[in-house]
Amino acid sequence: MTPTKRFNGQLKKPKLFNSPLALMAKGFQAHQERQQQLGLLGKPLARRAQRRCELCEAAGVALQPYEVPPAPAEPALETTLLLCDTCTEQIEDSRKRQPARWRCLESAVWSTEPAVQVAAVRLLRQLSDHDWARETLQGIDLEPEIEAWVVKEP
Repeated sequence: MTPTKRFNGQLKKPKLFNSPLALMAKGFQAHQERQQQLGLLGKPLARRAQRRCELCEAAGVALQPYEVPPAPAEPALETTLLLCDTCTEQIEDSRKRQPARWRCLESAVWSTEPAVQVAAVRLLRQLSDHDWARETLQGIDLEPEIEAWVVKEP
């Protein structure tokens, strides 16, 4: 229950602009707005990806936008991938990562989409204790702007 104060005989609720609850509400609202903006990229992403996961190429599964960090102030097609739930989950939680599943990165690094290349190279570097990942990394030559994006802190 929110405490109230009496002013001139009227009850008024205090302003909660800086309370933790108000800050959480603002954060939630900002998240919702960003998700809505990402949703607007759905059709162009689906067309570009041919309705397949842009990393593992899974088709006929649920796909969702994934922003390759660091995300710009406004969501952009150039920095967003269309990924299946499994890829998204394993990118976001490395404990769930199944290295054999990521052999798909051997072809994803050759994508013409910079965001796909960046995500693939970052994952390959995280999996570099596996021979196939190291060999794939040795066989690629990234454009300087792609390499700069790869090494940016997410």
